[in-house]
Order: sequence, then structure tokens, then C-alpha cells
Amino acid sequence: MKCGERRGAGRPTREEAAAINDRVLEGARAAFCRQGISGASMDEIAIAVGVTKHTIYRRYPSKAALLEAVVERDLSRFEDEMRSNAEAECDGGTASDPVAALKQATQRFFQCCITPEDVAFLSFLQAEGAFSEDMRRKLLEWERVANAPLRERIEDAQAAGCLRDGDPARICEVLVDLIDGGARRSGCTECESEASRAQFDDRWDIFARAMLQPC
Repeated sequence: MKCGERRGAGRPTREEAAAINDRVLEGARAAFCRQGISGASMDEIAIAVGVTKHTIYRRYPSKAALLEAVVERDLSRFEDEMRSNAEAECDGGTASDPVAALKQATQRFFQCCITPEDVAFLSFLQAEGAFSEDMRRKLLEWERVANAPLRERIEDAQAAGCLRDGDPARICEVLVDLIDGGARRSGCTECESEASRAQFDDRWDIFARAMLQPC
């Protein structure tokens, strides 16, 4: 079924229902980025993705619930990518080197920080958080979940004696601030460009000089 086509009468199959839900979340993500929560309309989202407003409300009773579903899907996808990278580390032998594993995970985090669609959505969330205490609390929780893969690798490097002692959560915050700041200042939108690689390497070297120690 193509985007925008409506299915005939009858209950959709599981695959069709999943495809519809994915379209709804993609459409909602785009609408929120363009217009914010208050400006985004359920009617407009429904029209854009080719479903009825009732279809959306049957899944998500409010725009707040819809937004949370979008974020949770993004976090789930990010966790899946990080897990796939970890499996690749095992296959390639990188996992036996906790510093190399931390650097690889940090590089993947950096790539997310310069992907235009992700940057736009995060900017929207931060803008909403400036006016909503509830959104600020949710942002902190979402940030904690997103940072978990880096925090775990920091703990692994500390356990191996390759990283200085300290609260892994605070060390992770410092690393994320370095990487995210570098991504914002780089102006790069291509993960594999020479400029983006140089920006990442510069930031990683700062962290390495401050925190790493011989294993």
C-alpha cells in the first residue's frame, strides 16, 4: 500500500498496521519540527500521512502522547543501532578494547548529532522545554536513555583501568557536551566528510588527554 492510499473496509494486517503507525509517527515528527506542539494539528498530520484523524486518536489520545511515541521510537532505533555496533565490535575484536569500543560508540553519537533531521527534532524539543517544566523533565529522562550506551562503555573502560575514576554519569555528561558542541560548531551534515571526521577527532583527543590512562 502506497503512502496516502486508504485501505478498504476491514481490519488491517499486522504489517499494514505497523506501516500506518510508522507513517503517523514520521508525519508527526515533521509537523512538530515545523510548527511546534501547539501549532501542529492532528488534522494536518492525518491528511499528510493519508489516514483519518480517528486513526491517530485511536492510537494516541493526545498530541503529548503522540510526541512521546515519536521520541520513544527514535530512542529505540538509536539503541538498536548502538546494539548492532556492539555486535560488530565483537565480530571485529574491538569489544576486547574498552577504549576503542567507547570511541566507536562516541563516534556514532556524534553522527546522530550532525544528522539534519535529528538536529531539527532535538532543537524543537529543546525549544519546547524552554517554556514547559514538564517537557524539561522529560528531556532529562530521554537524555539519560540516549546516553546509556556511552555510560556503559565508560563503566567498562573504568573497570579495565583505562579511564580515570569518577561518576560515570558525570563523565558521560562531559563527553556528550564535548561531542555535541563539536557537532553544532562543525556545520557538517555529512557523517563521513573529512570536516566531520576532523571535528570528531579533535574533540575525542581532548577527552582522551583528560580522562584516559594506560590500561
